[in-house]
Amino acid sequence: MASEVRGYVRALSDLIERYLLQLLDEAGEGMVEIRRCDLAEHFSCAPSQINYVLTTRFTVDHGYVVESRRGGGGFIRIMRVRSLPQTQPADDWLARRLNQEISQQAADWVLQELQRLGKISLRQAVLIRQVLLRETEISEPAQRDRLRAALLRGVLWVLLGA
Repeated sequence: MASEVRGYVRALSDLIERYLLQLLDEAGEGMVEIRRCDLAEHFSCAPSQINYVLTTRFTVDHGYVVESRRGGGGFIRIMRVRSLPQTQPADDWLARRLNQEISQQAADWVLQELQRLGKISLRQAVLIRQVLLRETEISEPAQRDRLRAALLRGVLWVLLGA
């Protein structure tokens, strides 16, 4: 029962995140403003579920700034503040972003950003993520971030022609 609840919460969080990312992409200016209660109503969930998604998936580490004002006229403003520069060579950017180590969360962000910019396909992003998960899960915990960075760097340099 508890695992079913966790699965539902995760699936709902994924849906909310995808919806917000879609709104950001459609806005075109890297910013979207929406009311928390409208989101909660749209997804038939408690406003705390919206807060959870915002605080775990729309962080500065993921390239977002979230501003909110509570109350009757309250809003949530999500701004994309960091993205892969489209004019910068991929190898320069990758060399700086994928230093010696990268967490799974940061690797997911890199893949999402590259996919959003059309540098890799959804299929490629999913495949790379699965390889990273599988290969790092069998390594020593202390070495996972280092191995993940090396694998991701190698795969992306081949894919992006860097």
